[in-house]
Order: sequence, then structure tokens, then C-alpha cells
Amino acid sequence: MIHETAIIHHSVIVDSNVTIGANTRIGALSVIHSGVEIGENVIIGEHCNIGASGEHKAFYPNEGHGVKIGDHTIITGHVTIDSGTQQVTEIGQKCFIMKHAHVGHDAILEECVTLSCGAKIGGHTIVMKHVNIGLNAVIHQKTVIGSYVMIGMGGVIPRKLCVYPFGKWVGNPAKHIGDNETQVIKDLSIVESIHEHNRFNELFELTRTW
Repeated sequence: MIHETAIIHHSVIVDSNVTIGANTRIGALSVIHSGVEIGENVIIGEHCNIGASGEHKAFYPNEGHGVKIGDHTIITGHVTIDSGTQQVTEIGQKCFIMKHAHVGHDAILEECVTLSCGAKIGGHTIVMKHVNIGLNAVIHQKTVIGSYVMIGMGGVIPRKLCVYPFGKWVGNPAKHIGDNETQVIKDLSIVESIHEHNRFNELFELTRTW
């Protein structure tokens, strides 16, 4: 279902079984595959490919479990987000995804995540809320990135690296260089901080079994 207030360029290809919410805009030459659910007030720029088959040899080219994009997310252009192979690939609310970024199959981006130009998120990765990933950074599949983390330009996060919340990580392989001290973190209560650490620990232990 496409909401009557959505603005979709005439060159966009929209497959069947797609939901597009109110006031969402989709730019020229983008492709929205079957099984994609796009929320309200979303902006998708030109030449995006949303919901294509996940790049997994055991599943390709199956249709998969689709993609869900939360309200108020911005995807600027030339971005690819693959359909899940075992679960829905999820993009949370108020994310900002810049040109040439890629989100692999089954990945989860929580709310307010920023992916800079060229950032690559491997399949089954969980990026917790308010993470900022720098230009051309690469995240190995089946990895958890803790809440409020900043990953520097060109950073490489290898498999099973413990990228715990509130840190700054740079290099190849990435190393922790200090705390992220942005104002939004300073405003968090101790209870909220502990909660984010506990969530990370649970997710990190889960991914170690994959």
C-alpha cells in the first residue's frame, strides 16, 4: 500500500507487496523490492536499491524476509539495503544513511544511527542506537556495535571485537581510543547508561553463538 501523500518519482520501480507511509519521498531511479515496509516522513534519494536479495550463497536469489525502514529516516542516495534471509532487515527511526553506504541482510540498525558515505554493514550485524559510523568504515558480519559509539573514518571492525557502548574506535583493526563525550551522552542518567551496557552484553553474548 502506498499512502496518497507519498511523493514517488515516475522513474522509481516499486514491486508488489510494498508499504510506503505518509509524506515519504523517493527519488529518481530507485528500486523498492517486494516485502519492503517504509514508514512515514522518510526520504529516499536517487539510485537506491532497497530490499534486493541478501548476498548469501545459501539463499541468493530468494526474495527473503524484506526490509523495514522507520519513520523520519533519511537515505540520501546510491544506498543499498538487502532483504533479510532469516529475519527482516531493520532500519530504525531517525537514521541518517549517506551515499554509497550498504546495509547487509538481516542487519538491525536501531534508532538515530548515522552511516557516513561508503560505510559497509555486514549481514546479521546489530548497530545499537545513536551510533555514528565514519566514512568508508567496514563492520564485519555478526557483530554488535554498542550504543553511542563513534567509529572513525576507514575504521575496520573485525569479527567478535567487543565494541562496547560510549566509546570512540579508530584504525584497522579498530582500537578504543577514549570515550565519546558528546552532549547527548552527558545528559544520560546513570540508570540509562547501565541499561545500555546490559543490553550490549546480552546482544554480544548472543552473537557469539552464531
